Amino acid sequence: MSMLYRLLIAFGIILSHLIIIFPMAELFLAYIIIFNPLWFREFLRSLDEPAMEKSE
Repeated sequence: MSMLYRLLIAFGIILSHLIIIFPMAELFLAYIIIFNPLWFREFLRSLDEPAMEKSE
């Protein structure tokens, strides 16, 4: 396998990551901001529970 072929494969992987993954993450964050789902609020509350127990 030539070095040019390897570079093209690596560039294709990076490009597909930029095209697919980042827009999906942005759409997910927009969904959370717009709809404020209950499961996400419970997740954030569960992250805060250990801190709340230490402060008492």
